[in-house]
Amino acid sequence: MCSLAGLYSPPEAHADTIAYWDFNTASTAPTSFNSNLGAVPSLSVIGGVTSNFATGSGSGDPTQPGQGFNTLSYPAQGSGNKSGGVQFNLNTSNFDVSNFTFDWRSSNSSSRWMAWQYTLNGTSWLDGGSFSSSGGDQWNNGKTVDLSGIAAADNNANFGLRLVAMFSPDGFTQVTAPNQTFGPNAGYRAANVDDRAYASTSTWRFDSVTLNGTYNDVAFSPANLTWNSSSGNWDTNGTNKPWLNPSAVASPFAQAGGKGDNVAFNNPAPNSVVTVQAGGVTPNSTTVTNSATLTFTGGAIGGTGGLVKNGIGRLILANGNTFTSANSPSSINGGVVETRANNGLGGGTVSIGNAIWTSTTTAQTANNLVNLTGPVTFQTDTSLTINNGLSGSGVVTKTGAATLGIAGVSSNAGSINLTAGTTRLDSMGALGGLFATGVTGSTININTATLVMNATGSSSGGLDVRLSDNVTLNNGTISRNQLTAGLGPNPTNGDSELSSYANGIVVGGTFTVSGNSTIANLETRTAGSSDIAGGGGSNNAMVVRMPVLVTSG
Repeated sequence: MCSLAGLYSPPEAHADTIAYWDFNTASTAPTSFNSNLGAVPSLSVIGGVTSNFATGSGSGDPTQPGQGFNTLSYPAQGSGNKSGGVQFNLNTSNFDVSNFTFDWRSSNSSSRWMAWQYTLNGTSWLDGGSFSSSGGDQWNNGKTVDLSGIAAADNNANFGLRLVAMFSPDGFTQVTAPNQTFGPNAGYRAANVDDRAYASTSTWRFDSVTLNGTYNDVAFSPANLTWNSSSGNWDTNGTNKPWLNPSAVASPFAQAGGKGDNVAFNNPAPNSVVTVQAGGVTPNSTTVTNSATLTFTGGAIGGTGGLVKNGIGRLILANGNTFTSANSPSSINGGVVETRANNGLGGGTVSIGNAIWTSTTTAQTANNLVNLTGPVTFQTDTSLTINNGLSGSGVVTKTGAATLGIAGVSSNAGSINLTAGTTRLDSMGALGGLFATGVTGSTININTATLVMNATGSSSGGLDVRLSDNVTLNNGTISRNQLTAGLGPNPTNGDSELSSYANGIVVGGTFTVSGNSTIANLETRTAGSSDIAGGGGSNNAMVVRMPVLVTSG
């Protein structure tokens, strides 16, 4: 007798927003996405294009001015047709897609023409159509890519879209230097209405990006399976049975429609290696309880269920994963989790406490909001950037020689102790402080380590952090990364700040400096009764707008 883990019924369809980006947290991760997605959608720049975040004023985003995703460093005139722009990876499993909409701001000297392309296999790109801008330095809101006629875009794990600069289909003559004439499909025509020259340093900006479609619900009843092997393959091969069901019967892993069985790994043999099939798996939930080392490698662990790790052992995630934690949370409750690839902990929120997160092998990004439920050590043997900030109240300790980057908007209340390497703040709210809302952030202790304020992601060159309590700097360094001249508006303007003032009142603590410490380009300031934190520093300055106490050095 055999049993099937999944039972099917006719799908039910209903309209959905599949994914949405408003960029207001200075992150490329989607602001929201449908919980039935088998993987978190992703956004990247291609063809040598670079990016930062700039004002979204004028876009269709209801939060104004908000922020938009700003792109620059496009191909030189006459080169790289349809190579430079942005790429969205959009796993549409279980969805029929209808359209993709976005707001687009073209600067005066940017390309007037945009091509949209799509992929059905993740590697080959097909032309779908084009758009032209209505003018320079203005928003073109509500641009719509109609996907309803591309049947293969539905229920496709490898579907993606690109928005790229393209040569003008019409001939034109540039009226400013270099005064060149181009035939059709030979050069980039600038967005300005009077045919001034195109410039590769110009910008495109995006906001209110939305993928719409219809979710097709596939009924699936997950089984509860426990790993019954040391090393082995995690796949959907019905003859491979490394699992036990609740009746202790050897069973295969099953999945359908982006849903799969609940799986548990209960103290497998030390140094066990589980190889995920190349196409990935989509468990309903994954639970690991280990006192030794367990490694996941191979394909991605996807689905809407989270990963839970218990026990004092080490869990090595050598694979990049796409699970969303939408239907069951992810949590690291002890031991060590070691990531060796981008998004080892999938997407969505991951709670972590009384544990160590170590990054090894390669530089990594993590599109998680990290909820600190207890003390956490970030051991960065390779650089790790957390794109959606920190929450919770756990104490953070940063060790390791490589860089820990924090982006997005945080709300964590625990202290942050930097004891080695560099910690880089990529957004104003990276430590939980936002001047606009008056919310204050974390205490920070810098001991034989470096704190970098990363102003390269801001078009005005400034980055400010508010602290709710004391700052200590002992044998450490505070510095800032400044915009490179020519890469943005007023690239030498702006200051970076650490502040405990609000409307002239000290709402935080004291900045204490000791030992052999360095603050690059330092200015110290107080705030008047009419002043607000975040203003008044000199260009390129590192401003400490707090009471300062120098104890030695």
